[in-house]
Amino acid sequence: MSFAEALAGAGAKPAGKRPYFLEPQAERVLAITMALAQALASEQ
Repeated sequence: MSFAEALAGAGAKPAGKRPYFLEPQAERVLAITMALAQALASEQ
């Protein structure tokens, strides 16, 4: 794979739906919690 091909593929959107490793509701709560932790960590 050339450098140009790698750059072209880096911006491509993934095909298909995102896989869920937990229940969708649990993933949503985890995503909100992680976003909150990231926001609080960046304030310092």
